[in-house]
Amino acid sequence: MFREMYGRSKYAYAHIGHLHSDEGRKSGLMYVERHETLAAPDAYAAGGGWLSGRSAKVITYSKLHGEVSRLTLRPEMVKGAARMPVAANDNVARERRAA
Repeated sequence: MFREMYGRSKYAYAHIGHLHSDEGRKSGLMYVERHETLAAPDAYAAGGGWLSGRSAKVITYSKLHGEVSRLTLRPEMVKGAARMPVAANDNVARERRAA
């Protein structure tokens, strides 16, 4: 059933989880988009100094025209956004532990 529906489609999209950055690739079969994470950095990432973007996207598709609009939201844009410490879990980065 999937193969039959997929074969008839004019536009095909795939969305996959985060690797800490956005990226889109077009192939002969479909457009594949990788999305950033919404999660705040955990203690390991915060302690290592790694930075990554945080966002969520609202994408509207038309059956006739494919993608027709896109809105990107970042945590600080959302009313009542949680005020989280640097780390999203209870762990504390080794360098920041009190002696």
